[in-house]
Parts: sequence; structure tokens; C-alpha cells
Amino acid sequence: MSNLYLLITIGMGAGLIGVLIHQFGGSQEARLESIEAARQRFLLDFAGETIHQVWLSRDAKVAFLKLASSAKIGLVCSLGAMYYTRMVAKQDIKSIQRLVDGFYLDLYEVFFPKIHYFAQVDTQEYQDLLHYLQDYKEIY
Repeated sequence: MSNLYLLITIGMGAGLIGVLIHQFGGSQEARLESIEAARQRFLLDFAGETIHQVWLSRDAKVAFLKLASSAKIGLVCSLGAMYYTRMVAKQDIKSIQRLVDGFYLDLYEVFFPKIHYFAQVDTQEYQDLLHYLQDYKEIY
């Protein structure tokens, strides 16, 4: 088999795999349907936690959870077609940057150092969430 046929075969195979992944939902982003869905997703990984309040972003990709253990914040975010959940302590927060209709949250991440969490929430919820986060880090 010549190199040209080999390259054509590999190119067609790679293209076919890409189309199949797209058709079967591999390129879709996960979204949290509701506050209850965010709560349940968090409890899958941290079953012993008690959640007092949940803030869900407008695009339904990020949820912040007020936990009974006031030393940490719960976080659920979509990462491609999957969810990433974690408990965030004060020392894990690098910065919180306030925007007009949302904020950026930067964490000291070991596995995903380039991730910046952006959340847009409704006006009253936005103020409540920022007030809650101010206990953890100065917001600028």
C-alpha cells in the first residue's frame, strides 16, 4: 500500500470518528437542570455534607453551595460532558473579580490550573453570593 492510500484511509477514519462522537453527544456540554440537580450532583461525591443554600449560574454550568461546615464552599461545574465537584477552602481561592453581572473565581487548582470559574446570577442572588464569598476572600 502506498503512503497516499495510507494517509487517505487514516484521514477518513479520523473524520468518521469525529462525526460519530458528535452525533452521539460527545461534544455537548453538561448543564445543571435545576438547583436540586446541582445539590444531588454534589451529594454524589460528598454524601455526608449538609447543604444550606445553592446558587446556580444563568448558563447552568456552575453552582456554588453553602455548606453546613462554614469552612468550605461547595462547587459543581460542567467540564465538557461531565461534572467537576469539589469543596473549596479559603486557602484554595486565588482571587474573586467582581463584574457588572457576574464574577470570576480563580482557584489554586492542581489538576486544572487554567480553569477560571465565571458565574452570572440574578441580581439579588448575585448580592447574596458575593456577600457569602467575601467571608472567604477579598473581592476586587
